[in-house]
Amino acid sequence: MGPRVRAAGLAVTVAAALCASCSSPSGSVVASPAPDADPAQVVQALVDAVNAGDAELVRDLSEGGSSQLDWWVEHGATMRDARIGAVYEDPESQADPSGPEIVAVVVDFVPWGVDASMQEGVETSWAFQVVRQGGRWLFHGAGVG
Repeated sequence: MGPRVRAAGLAVTVAAALCASCSSPSGSVVASPAPDADPAQVVQALVDAVNAGDAELVRDLSEGGSSQLDWWVEHGATMRDARIGAVYEDPESQADPSGPEIVAVVVDFVPWGVDASMQEGVETSWAFQVVRQGGRWLFHGAGVG
């Protein structure tokens, strides 16, 4: 067994160990974030799922099982060079203190394969709203872009 084979085996072992706390829906290609994942980690998993065309994980991480991101997956749209940015309390959540906790996570990315509402190939900033439900964060909607 040469050094390349050992290195590849180690990489697979490390990847499996890192994902031990991840649980994905049965047909998902992207690892689901841990149940205690913070909003930024959930949004990163959503971006990864959209980019991989993983409709099952997008639904699993979305409030009510469907979202605005379904269109992206169905049409093969992607968020290239995505970077997770600031996380802040959403104004919708601040307006009603007795309502659900909602935060916004800013993502900078270059959209490809999108509809006319975005400029393809031009860096965009978009705020993903996530809501805490049942102890975990779920995609609630897309705020201001």
